[in-house]
Amino acid sequence: MILCAAQSGRGSLVARYDARPMTAISLDGVRKAFGSTVAVDSVSLRIEDGNLFFLLGPSGCGKTTLLRMIAGFIEPSRGTIRFDDQDVTHLPPEKRQTGMVFQNYALWPHMTVAENVAFGLKVRKVSGSERDDRVGAALKAVRMQDYGKRTPNQLSGGQQQRVALARALVIEPRVLLLDEPLSNLDARLRAEMRREIRRLCNETGITTIYVTHDQVEALSMADQLAVLRDGKVIQVGGPRAVYQRPDNRFVADFLGDTNFISAEVIGAEAGELILQAPMGHVRATGLHETTPRSGNLTCSIRPEAWRLGTTPTDSANNCWPGTIVDSVYHGEAARHEVELVGDITIHVLELNPAPRERGSAVRVSVDAADVVVLAD
Repeated sequence: MILCAAQSGRGSLVARYDARPMTAISLDGVRKAFGSTVAVDSVSLRIEDGNLFFLLGPSGCGKTTLLRMIAGFIEPSRGTIRFDDQDVTHLPPEKRQTGMVFQNYALWPHMTVAENVAFGLKVRKVSGSERDDRVGAALKAVRMQDYGKRTPNQLSGGQQQRVALARALVIEPRVLLLDEPLSNLDARLRAEMRREIRRLCNETGITTIYVTHDQVEALSMADQLAVLRDGKVIQVGGPRAVYQRPDNRFVADFLGDTNFISAEVIGAEAGELILQAPMGHVRATGLHETTPRSGNLTCSIRPEAWRLGTTPTDSANNCWPGTIVDSVYHGEAARHEVELVGDITIHVLELNPAPRERGSAVRVSVDAADVVVLAD
């Protein structure tokens, strides 16, 4: 019987990872076609060692195919995959030293929790005493050390996901791969498991690639993320940078809610554009190096960037009159629809909201830095 004794002091799994070098991952021109269908199209990425890196995008964008190529389950049609300086493009999965956590957990129902976690070690012919120690350490790392004798059908969904994580970590992989691991959990368990996965990545320092279509997961957990669309990487960066400075309309729209307002450049100064929009002049400093300085553009303004008030303010500084046409109260926040002059309706998110009646007059304002300019 496999033992699940708790380790004293700092978890031995963490200590073992502390003694190991971390792994960086490089993808160079990776492509995968299934017949005439291109699932992944010339993707090049650098994932730094120790990063929790997210592949984010809508269904069918190629993120799971890309993950499975990194795992070795699918061979690329073209391109190179490297772990540090090692070319693993054509290595089978068992020689890549990766740990995989699947969406459906894939636990053996006839085995105990401890036996499930130990399975990969038995395949690798790890000796009994070392196997017991490593299983105990892995279960402790995911806070499941008291559940080793149970079977998967005696566990909640969140507990099963912890066991799947322990099974992936116990083999001490160079890279941890997570394929939409929380999609089958309810909202409360998803929030709990986000914290647990982030904690494990922090403690072990293992390079982790996480596939999801859930923007909240990516923004709240990732060190870096790549947004994919139609098999291509559209933007790469830190969560805050990608959310606040999207490169294009697709990224702005996919990562949360935003207001798109068409405008035309009527003036440009150092680091600032002056735009003509339906409700009036707009000053914008949310620019990219590639942002055009003339012509028709689109402004992206997040609902939380707007401020609501009733005091008249200089309209030259991004402040306009409006009317509340709808308001939904959420407790800590309210979401308003505000109609501006020029027949423009915007969404505004107000924290600690004041009572707002439909038809009431307000003034909305926004900082120039929160007006992100996108090319049409």
